[in-house]
Amino acid sequence: MSYCFGNKVKGAETELVKELRKELYTTDYHSINWKKARRQACEIDIFNPVSKWYTALSKIINGYEKIHSKRFRKSALKYVEDYIDHEDLHTRYINIGPVNQAMNSICVWHKHGKDSEQFKGHLNRWKDYLWIAEDGAKMGGYNGSQLWDTSFAGQALLEADMESDFPEMAEKIYHFIDITQIDRDPIDHEKYCRDVTLGCWPFSTIDHAWAVTDCTSEGMKTALLYNDKAYIKKQNLIDLKRLKPAVDWLLFMQNKDGGWASYEKKRAPQWIEVLNPSMLFENIMTEVTYTECSSATMQGLKEFAKRHDYRREDIKKALDRGGKFLQTKQDPDGSWYGCWGVCYTYGTWFGIEGLLAAGHKNDSPEIQKACNFLLSKQRADGSWGESFESCVQHKYIEHEDGQIINTAWALLALMKANHPDKAAIEKGIEFILSRQESNGDFPQEGISGVFNGNCMETYTSYRNVFPLWAVARYYRYL
Repeated sequence: MSYCFGNKVKGAETELVKELRKELYTTDYHSINWKKARRQACEIDIFNPVSKWYTALSKIINGYEKIHSKRFRKSALKYVEDYIDHEDLHTRYINIGPVNQAMNSICVWHKHGKDSEQFKGHLNRWKDYLWIAEDGAKMGGYNGSQLWDTSFAGQALLEADMESDFPEMAEKIYHFIDITQIDRDPIDHEKYCRDVTLGCWPFSTIDHAWAVTDCTSEGMKTALLYNDKAYIKKQNLIDLKRLKPAVDWLLFMQNKDGGWASYEKKRAPQWIEVLNPSMLFENIMTEVTYTECSSATMQGLKEFAKRHDYRREDIKKALDRGGKFLQTKQDPDGSWYGCWGVCYTYGTWFGIEGLLAAGHKNDSPEIQKACNFLLSKQRADGSWGESFESCVQHKYIEHEDGQIINTAWALLALMKANHPDKAAIEKGIEFILSRQESNGDFPQEGISGVFNGNCMETYTSYRNVFPLWAVARYYRYL
């Protein structure tokens, strides 16, 4: 955005552009008051209204624009140009997500030209975000969730004790974890406010190469669990040498409050959120600590410490601090708010798993309270069903139907805590089994993913991985 504005980027006014203006705008394009339009949005979309502080800052910045230093502007734009080129090289033109992929494509087209190798690199990556769903063309919120989904599928397979029944699948899971471990650090990472990434895992693919705490943890955890299965063939062993950088990075990433964020440590005070201009999202101005990222990281570190002495005392301290953080995030009713899934069933599953990783016992007050919360939301048919409105309203909102994914999360949590109410758990399992289709698939139901409080996502693999994982854990629980 800075590049486009600072360089006053403008495309030719073609007939197609004129047609698009008629299609996209509700009023005549040439009559739009652009200054007024800056803070206009569909009323139903306004989730986080701009603050008076942002409005005041906008006026100051708009005033500065009239008298800005051309020398500073040139220097700043050069930094932005270099930053975009750096991001392109590190992510092999995928960029961190679809919004900046689209914006960076415009910048690269303007700077390097439509026939440049740089723009062709972007053009080739557009397809990474576009896909065809049952109801038409979509743009993904990421270039996929390949590592994330594979890790969960791999853990579910092991918990079912079925890796020997599906050896080819088990070997492919390990192989994908192996080849997706990030093999590079960002060039000049300190100059561009980046951290090291070598040895970590991304959310999607090695090309994307943005390290994420919970993805690194789940990738490492899955690798460790598969390393225990000597009979699973491994082309390249993910050994201690390869895991040390991941452990170092995860320990480095712990915030002062004891929790973990996603991509980077918290780098600014929370009050900076008053300058959030988006209207659509919350918590976008700086990284915040998350229940799910913290829990996943703690689980990964604990699995590592079971097998290796490397930095064991540091890990022990980190787990203790993480447990205290999770206690502060637990709501009075025993639940945890889910920032990356819908919503309290998801967050509470991670909260329980995280406290257990920190050394809490099943009968601890926090875990018992969490289990009681989950049981209080079970429906008459044995299911749990939570609407994505829970994420928006920050309170538990029932879905009109029971949901297999919410049900699986709740069951995984209750069984991990070894809750004694076997009748409730059995009823939940019966609900899951009743929803399985004749070909083995499960139906795609309500939305199960979210980020920044108000952007909902569908994870198509969740409908199969988590119900099967819950059924697998049930056989161990019996």
